[in-house]
Amino acid sequence: MDSEDWLQSEIARLHASADSDEVINDIATLLLQTDTFSYVFQLRTRLALLYQRQQNYELAMDQYNILIDLNPNDAATYNERAELHLWMGNEEAALADWNTSLKLNREADYIFYERALLHVRRRQYELAIQDYSSAIALNDTHAPYYLDRGYYYELLESFELSMLDYQKAIELRPSWSLPYNNRGNLYMGKKQYEQALQDFNTAIELHDQDALYYHNRGFTYQMMGKWELAVQDYYRCLELEPDRAQIYYNMMEYHLERGEHNWALQVCRQLIENDPYDSGHYMKMAHILLELKRYDEIEPYVQHVIDNDIDPDQAYNMMGLAHYRRGHLEEALMYYNRAIELAPKMDIYFDNRALVYQHMDKPIEAAQDRLIADRLRRYRHLSPVPDHTK
Repeated sequence: MDSEDWLQSEIARLHASADSDEVINDIATLLLQTDTFSYVFQLRTRLALLYQRQQNYELAMDQYNILIDLNPNDAATYNERAELHLWMGNEEAALADWNTSLKLNREADYIFYERALLHVRRRQYELAIQDYSSAIALNDTHAPYYLDRGYYYELLESFELSMLDYQKAIELRPSWSLPYNNRGNLYMGKKQYEQALQDFNTAIELHDQDALYYHNRGFTYQMMGKWELAVQDYYRCLELEPDRAQIYYNMMEYHLERGEHNWALQVCRQLIENDPYDSGHYMKMAHILLELKRYDEIEPYVQHVIDNDIDPDQAYNMMGLAHYRRGHLEEALMYYNRAIELAPKMDIYFDNRALVYQHMDKPIEAAQDRLIADRLRRYRHLSPVPDHTK
């Protein structure tokens, strides 16, 4: 084997080898042994990708810069460097490289697809859709292009266009589970539960290890009133992904609907443990404890909402309810006053305070609060609907 054949064999071996520091050292050695442009370009491209996969982004960038100096007309290298810029948070540099790449090669569908990633990161979904459409115009047989464009049509509430794209993705790759799941979500939005159920069934048949699919099918069963089937799917979802907070919430609703408050309480505790930052979970716990007449246990959960929520009026109202149920009228009045101060248009708060005044033998104050509550309800009922056609 002459030196040329040996060099080609070594380059092929390095391209086929798993990423490692040994490969980096071998590439460095070969670069010292050749100045043939095509070999140097192949080796440095492999080295740049290897560094990038190892998250040595600065070293990868050095290699891409050298590659562009070697060949400033290679669209693929600009595309690769643009991806690296995006990973490093340099959005403007990424956009500049993608624009240059497309000037050099307007026929590369994958470059439009990659540039769409930047638009998505910037939440410029219309621009992302334009790039997906350009990619599709160049290659109309690649299912991920339709799936991604469909998803951003959905975010922009262009549901019919989204449906068409999901259906096209299914047509092109019928063994891919994700388009069925996404189309099922669209059917759910249209309350076409049977069609949604068919799609979620297919998604699970194709990929039975995705917790999301069981969650979505379980919620479909729930909306259809088939709670037993819903619970089976929720439990399967939790087996696959134990920290999925929404499942605990749905399970809690299931137990509450059946009047199983103690079971709901256990699920709610798990929900708070898995997702301790959502004030709504703490308020739900307070409601369950209220139903169970465990008034002494409510305060720490409500206090968490008061301390952490920007609109804690419901928490003050809940504290008022708990104290009222225990006969602590002065404390109840104090909390209702605070709730009304924060949300003076909530009629229920005035109704609740009226009950306190009534039990405190203050009929005038009670009557005044009931009058205010009635006026607020009438005002809400009679408020004109804004005319958005003008």
